[in-house]
Amino acid sequence: MNRGLALAIAIVLTSIQSAIAHPPIAQVQQTDRKAEANRLLKQGFQSYQEDQHESAIKYWDAALKICREIGDRPSEAFVLNNLGIAYTLLSRYDARSQPLAKL
Repeated sequence: MNRGLALAIAIVLTSIQSAIAHPPIAQVQQTDRKAEANRLLKQGFQSYQEDQHESAIKYWDAALKICREIGDRPSEAFVLNNLGIAYTLLSRYDARSQPLAKL
């Protein structure tokens, strides 16, 4: 095999291995933000189960903001549903549509 071709293949393989081992910073940050959104979502559920609906709303609002920042539409829809339920339980019907206004 030609030395130049062998060197080019080695460089490409090294680049691929490096990309797999070290994802881009933006991807790592998005993964971290997704983990933060999941943590807030779980805390909201815990508050919800303890009948602390106002607290659940605060957690879910924070999770919603992150979901929108990272473009996680399925999680955004899930959080919006939870917010609607919590607002309904608190008879805050006017507040239910506020998060939807930003769609």
